[in-house]
Amino acid sequence: GLATRRVERCRAYGAYAEAFQDWSSLLARSPRFAGVIQSGGSVEAFAAGMQRAGYATDPAYGAKLEKTIQRTLALQRLVT
Repeated sequence: GLATRRVERCRAYGAYAEAFQDWSSLLARSPRFAGVIQSGGSVEAFAAGMQRAGYATDPAYGAKLEKTIQRTLALQRLVT
């Protein structure tokens, strides 16, 4: 329950497409994220599922992810 600092390895990609392909493969293949994928089309369920699955160490990750997705969707609605 206490915050601790950890240094973890990060992957590097030559293009955004490579990064998105790798991320989607991780979600599709890992049993850890199976429930997240099956959560349906809800932004809230997806973000909460990623938090529960331990995708990130930030305890506020789910809320931050949900906010980011909601902002992106709102911007998309403005331009289309």
